[in-house]
Amino acid sequence: MLGKWFPLLSLNFFGILNDSFLKKLFAFVSIYWIAGKENDGDLMNFYLGLSGFLFVLPYIVFSPFAGKLSRQYLKRKIVIWAKIAEFPVAVIGGMGFLMNSVYLVLLTIFLMGIISCLFSPAKYGLIRDIGGKEGISFGSGAFEMVAFLGNLSGAVLAGIVADVSGHQDYFIIGLVILIAFNGWYSAINIKAVESETEKNNESTLKSFVGSIKWSKNIPGLLNVILCLGLFWLSVSMVDMVIAVHGPNVLNISKTETGYIIAGVAVCVAAGSLAAGLLSGKKVRLSLVPIGAIGFSIPFTMIYFLNPAVELFTLLLLIAAFFAGIYMVPLNAFIQDRVEGRKLGDILAFNNFSIFSFVLTSAVIFMVIENSVMVFLAIAAVSWIMIALSIILHPGIIKLFIKLFRKRKA
Repeated sequence: MLGKWFPLLSLNFFGILNDSFLKKLFAFVSIYWIAGKENDGDLMNFYLGLSGFLFVLPYIVFSPFAGKLSRQYLKRKIVIWAKIAEFPVAVIGGMGFLMNSVYLVLLTIFLMGIISCLFSPAKYGLIRDIGGKEGISFGSGAFEMVAFLGNLSGAVLAGIVADVSGHQDYFIIGLVILIAFNGWYSAINIKAVESETEKNNESTLKSFVGSIKWSKNIPGLLNVILCLGLFWLSVSMVDMVIAVHGPNVLNISKTETGYIIAGVAVCVAAGSLAAGLLSGKKVRLSLVPIGAIGFSIPFTMIYFLNPAVELFTLLLLIAAFFAGIYMVPLNAFIQDRVEGRKLGDILAFNNFSIFSFVLTSAVIFMVIENSVMVFLAIAAVSWIMIALSIILHPGIIKLFIKLFRKRKA
């Protein structure tokens, strides 16, 4: 069963791994470059914030063009060319680390963001082309699982490489090129049955706006895209607040905080895979409200209880598992409902929406300085997610009523 999926899953894993490795390594290593020259903590925070902004910016600017690409060209070819483009970018990044150049590494992160944005609709669109409609839920679950594992692996690898002494720069260049090679090799081994390409002479922006308007024709699609946007708004805030809450409130080391973050990533991956397996050959939107409730309750408890590290960690891991349960059916819904080449445009619209919410999360995080209050914001957003998921699948209320009556009887 995994045989036909393996090239696409490994492609996603190595792509996310490379992105995560470069961003995290920049965070680890550039601190010493800047500190050595300026000794300015605010400047370091500025550059780290800028690196995140530069990676997200292409999704806001180039998503419309990415959707048009995946409609007009074979998705497998787009993925292969994107992986080839990673080689020169990897060399630029390696040279940045070799020369201790903040600006070259920032350029690399921006270029990696462009590549990731441009082939994102194509790689997600290949899920249906490889597994057919019956394989959408499993493929989406496995796809998200390897994405979170790739992100975690990149962070761990960056930490290891940052501590390497002697010829570290050449080691970085070789490692980034090796990861890019594995991604390219995975891409050329993808076997997919794609629909015919469609030529579109409209301007990119006009076509993108038309796709947004067209999405109203599919009941529930805009709700699903909004649910995914709010989900990534919450996840982005969680990612930022753990790094602050651990050392400052729980009084644990950065290493221990890292272990918690790693556990969260593993639980999201496990939840994603579980959602894919539970869904079988169908798209089960009934899992979405369950995932939203399981995601919301732990964060609400964290705000009201302000728990010690043990309970805090347990609640986070529970929320992370249900995050995977929540996310996968929503992604599968888009794959299932949008036919043909139109899928690329809608996936691009979804990317645009998600990364707009991610940028919003950064603004919220900057405005709310207290980490406990950030958890309140996360809890509030998650309760909105519950409401929207119940609108998406109102039958879940009847199910809960039946279960309540059975227990009462």
